[in-house]
Amino acid sequence: MSRLIPSVILLASVIVSGCAGFYTNIQKSADGSYTVTQVTQGFWRVRGEVYRCEAAGTAMTCRKIASE
Repeated sequence: MSRLIPSVILLASVIVSGCAGFYTNIQKSADGSYTVTQVTQGFWRVRGEVYRCEAAGTAMTCRKIASE
């Protein structure tokens, strides 16, 4: 029982903290597309991804072009 309580507290803190993700840069290209950089912070590491986004009517279509 004494090992169960710290394990439950650790699991709850991991679930509550989750993964924070945010966009650090959005840059418009000459052809009208956008280059978007997203950084996601997990529990043990930080990961970055770069997307190329193009407008399609009222929506944006993005595809990943690089990942770390």
